Amino acid sequence: MKKLLSIALALSLCFSFVIPAYAADTITATINDSKYVTVTGKLDAGTGNRIFISVYDGNNNVLYLNQGRTTDDGNYTFFFPLPNATSGNAYTVEVSGEGIANPLKQTFTYWEESSGGGTGGGGGGGGAPAAPVTPPAIPENIPPAAQESLQKATEKLQELFSGTQPSNTNADKQAAQKIIENAVKEAAKIDVSSNVSVEDGVAKLEVAVSQAAESFKQVREIAQAANETLKAFDPDADPIRVVATLDIGTVAEDKVQVSLPKNLLDAAKNEGIDAIAVAVNGIVLEIPVNEFGQDTVLNITKEDSSVADSVVSATRVSDVYSFEFTSSSGQQLSNFQEPIRITVPVNITGNTNPNYLAFVKIENGQIIPYGGKYNSETRTYEVTRNSFSTYTVIENKVNFNDIQSVESWAGEAIRIAAAKGIINGRAPGTFVPQGNITRAEFATLLVKTFGLEGNFTEKFADVNDGDWFQPYVAAAAHYGIVNGRSATQFDPNALITRAELATMSANALTKILKYKGVSNVDAALAKFKDAADIPAGLKPGVALLTQEGIVSGMTADTFAPQGHATRAQAALIIYKLFQLI
Repeated sequence: MKKLLSIALALSLCFSFVIPAYAADTITATINDSKYVTVTGKLDAGTGNRIFISVYDGNNNVLYLNQGRTTDDGNYTFFFPLPNATSGNAYTVEVSGEGIANPLKQTFTYWEESSGGGTGGGGGGGGAPAAPVTPPAIPENIPPAAQESLQKATEKLQELFSGTQPSNTNADKQAAQKIIENAVKEAAKIDVSSNVSVEDGVAKLEVAVSQAAESFKQVREIAQAANETLKAFDPDADPIRVVATLDIGTVAEDKVQVSLPKNLLDAAKNEGIDAIAVAVNGIVLEIPVNEFGQDTVLNITKEDSSVADSVVSATRVSDVYSFEFTSSSGQQLSNFQEPIRITVPVNITGNTNPNYLAFVKIENGQIIPYGGKYNSETRTYEVTRNSFSTYTVIENKVNFNDIQSVESWAGEAIRIAAAKGIINGRAPGTFVPQGNITRAEFATLLVKTFGLEGNFTEKFADVNDGDWFQPYVAAAAHYGIVNGRSATQFDPNALITRAELATMSANALTKILKYKGVSNVDAALAKFKDAADIPAGLKPGVALLTQEGIVSGMTADTFAPQGHATRAQAALIIYKLFQLI
């Protein structure tokens, strides 16, 4: 039985069960077993007030930020995932803004279905009950562990699309995709520990195609069953990304060498596998099967901690690792076209704030942050990189002394984006939140947010090879995130308009996260009386970001499409996009 935990708080001076004759500000917070939170309420102040929402864990770490406006009669609703929620932990929602004298606060506790317990009663989210879904039978020809993994995933999908929360949304679809992909990852592990040999202190793995062929076929069958299950709940779902893992297990050696012959990657590709992962000592690297056209060797080295300690003054939460790909002849391979996903184990203790963690490169006595996200369930840190070196994970606190004016709605978003290396200050300690942002700068933020750096070319006459932003504009163009203001002009130094910012962000959602566009653009924009001022080609992007709650109007009924976005506004949008990854 699903356990929705709902507690409603009516703020009044009368502690009576009699409903007062005047209206009171209210807040209700619910969370379901799929870790989706719904916050609803009503403000006595009425329609069109700008409000801000924050969610904190028990250590006052910010887990979610957003803003919006009250609708008819002062109502407001926020719906969002809280992926790192842990069973038995309490979380606090705070709503503040226009017309709210004192912030509204509500605490709720997340319980997994199997954990039992719970505080508060029933209640539930909105949306009409969805039509019952009969998932396909799980094939009996796949291993029992794979059957169990798919069964658990099916149960999660039934919860997600149960109708107690708004169904068939992009957030639901994205969550469903992750549920199935993770189930296949878990089921598609191939134990290769017996293939490991040790030579001169190096653990070496070699897997012949003849050994892996049957396992790859099983992975294909597992993926087919998983895709059929996903399609039953979401007929428009794209095929999942299939990852087969060569699981080495645990080795005592600090150096690991993995041979990846081309025919092994080709055999995986022929079975519909998108990436081969190598897992050892809690480290996982996912290598796209299309990346290498030759025999390749992966080297993983656990470095001495002194490599980082002489450079890093911040709290370090992982070991120090060097990653390297070489050809069979020993030539180093770098700058991959498709980013490689890396997962490393981390150990968070004390007052370390997981929001400020960053995967940092150690180079020439300096650290360079490259984003990434902490997974509290697996206690790992996940990131994508397109080139390799020596890395570790640190708490990268970045503070600015000029963001007080935007602290309530963008302060934490700015600090988190800066910690990840996504956005920088104009000078040490200075962010300039009300400053404007250029088209090239925002394209750069998007590329860094989604980890899309690579060696790409672009067609714009006003973007030169020596320009600092060229790699980022080229990457954004490659992935379909940006277009020029003409066929040959990008206008990189022009201030970005609010409509352009929304469209670039929407392109990132549709191209990278596979979000679906808005079916009725005009209806989505109807609340803005200046909707006609939005250029026709940019309306779908503005509509999608409005629908997803990532952007709101400058007022309750105006969007100001030609207005220039500020750095604080850009940071908040980047933070919201980052939360969706």
